[in-house]
Amino acid sequence: MRPNPSLSGATSSCRDSFIGLWDDCINRIVSTFCSIEMVFIRKSSLSLAETVQDQWPNVTGFLRNFCLWRGEETNQLREGHLDPSSSIVDKLLWTYMDLPYILGYYAVGYIVTFCALNRLQDRVIRTDLYTVDLSTPAERIKALVPCWRIAGLLSWLADRCYNFITNGNSYKVVPYSDFEIIDLGDGNIAEMTPNTVNRLFSSKRKWAAVKEIYDFLDHRIPHAEFIIRSSEKYLAMDKVMKKINRESEWFITGFDEAMGAPQLNPNRGVATRKHAPEMGRGLHGVKVDVWEVGQLVKTCGLVGVPKLLRELQNRCLDHNPEQRPTAADCYHHLLQLQSSISAVATGEYLTPAV
Repeated sequence: MRPNPSLSGATSSCRDSFIGLWDDCINRIVSTFCSIEMVFIRKSSLSLAETVQDQWPNVTGFLRNFCLWRGEETNQLREGHLDPSSSIVDKLLWTYMDLPYILGYYAVGYIVTFCALNRLQDRVIRTDLYTVDLSTPAERIKALVPCWRIAGLLSWLADRCYNFITNGNSYKVVPYSDFEIIDLGDGNIAEMTPNTVNRLFSSKRKWAAVKEIYDFLDHRIPHAEFIIRSSEKYLAMDKVMKKINRESEWFITGFDEAMGAPQLNPNRGVATRKHAPEMGRGLHGVKVDVWEVGQLVKTCGLVGVPKLLRELQNRCLDHNPEQRPTAADCYHHLLQLQSSISAVATGEYLTPAV
């Protein structure tokens, strides 16, 4: 066991000075003993001032993309500050369905306590398993045994989660996920991870149809869809979003719904003022998207909408789908509008001489 030269009486008052010790004696050892690759994410010290509800643990460990290991750490307990033994519970939203437990540790300086976390009714319960003192080489060697046992349990938990999903189970909510889950209806699920949005579909046929659309878009219009997560809502139509840190970047999402047109089944429960009226009657086709273009203009909140744009809005919101313009008509109408606005801005429209 190597010594930790960064720890001394002068430096032990800093939490960061213990990170090397915790990682060398706990996290890396567990990872080494584990039969499945572990990926660790450690939060930077700059993000430790958030509220408990918004925080992830100081350390998270992922096996097969499941967050089954976590750690809470501090160099010493202080009045008015979070106690790691409590925050490791407070920061856990149980989304692991019937999994018996997940594992972790909480550390106060040299003292590290391994624990199991499980759900009892509507509460998360912490059960302490073993405590080690990492202040001496002899005690660090003793930590090898619980690390070895925990590594075996983590591998078993990861296999259990993975086998549940790969065995073709049907479920309304993605089990064993530590991320936000959105039920889109009809068996479609979206899982919001920090870097990706994972989509699950109710059937392989639907998945193949959606994939075909995205393959086409990726070939014809690279990067056509951007997923922007924002608490601000700029438009009534939730498939159009504006990037909050730039003034003029807009994005369209939800192209997968195009595979549902034409639709032969009525969409019960739709808001008729917002959606095309034929959606509640049964048969509807691509003209419902044209209606949404008009709805977009109507609800965008712009002041002083140009006459050409208002005309397009009224045509798109015609209750008779056959009287609405085509997508190509809308496109050329908008090009004409853009050209006229640019001409005014550059002064090309001059008053004729008398």
